[in-house]
Amino acid sequence: MEIVILGSGTGIPSARRGAPGFLVKIDKDYILLDSGPGSLRQLVRAGHVTHEIGWLCYTHLHPDHTLDLIDFLFSAKYEAKPNPNLTENTLKFIDEGGKGSHRTKPLHLIGPKGFKNFYEQLTKFYGQWVNDISYKISIREVEHSDLKFQTEHHSFWHLKTIDVVHSEHSVAYRLELPGGKSVVYSGDTNYCKNIVKIAQGADLLILECSFPGNIYLQGHLNSILAARVAKEARVKKLVLTHLYPVCDDYDLIREVKSAWPECDVVIAEDLMTIKI
Repeated sequence: MEIVILGSGTGIPSARRGAPGFLVKIDKDYILLDSGPGSLRQLVRAGHVTHEIGWLCYTHLHPDHTLDLIDFLFSAKYEAKPNPNLTENTLKFIDEGGKGSHRTKPLHLIGPKGFKNFYEQLTKFYGQWVNDISYKISIREVEHSDLKFQTEHHSFWHLKTIDVVHSEHSVAYRLELPGGKSVVYSGDTNYCKNIVKIAQGADLLILECSFPGNIYLQGHLNSILAARVAKEARVKKLVLTHLYPVCDDYDLIREVKSAWPECDVVIAEDLMTIKI
């Protein structure tokens, strides 16, 4: 399993950090967890194209986590392929009038309660630009779920979800391989029993840490609360993400280790790749 951090920041514009987006690669399955503004550009910078993505999974419906959904659907009308005249990790969308160039791969759209209505309203507004499709879309709303998918090599992976404390409907995700290797992504959350529960024993926990320990905002974690979640869940590796600009002025690793000295913790950076 490989994870690429497309955006380690928030909805606040930052030269250093993009909005939330995380690519998970399992065999030849590609899962995108959230797609905030700029995520698709980061995807291309990481050497991938939208047509590879089979799953789009949203933690909640705030714009800093969902804005590139409409761009993703629009890009399905175009071909995405390597262009030798551009840099190695840059791919070009080529409009061929829809003749053999559009997306054909099925797409799974997954989100919390209210996601279906969100999708319907969004696509209704943009009309034919996103609705004239030639591929299959399945839409699921999840809360406490355990979905099972099969790879091309006939092994199975699980996508588990649980509701967390943030907006009215917010979920965290756990992706689990046969044998138990797992990665958990919190989305936005306050400290709650459910985020500890779904992260239990995870090989990698990608956890929101909006602020340093001296700042607290309802619905979010700071470094001390993030350390508490990771310690109670006994995760093997902690990655702090969803970092507001103020975080760059603090030593978050030191703050986390002050609460849990044994913690293996890193600060997320855009285009960082982690393998487990």
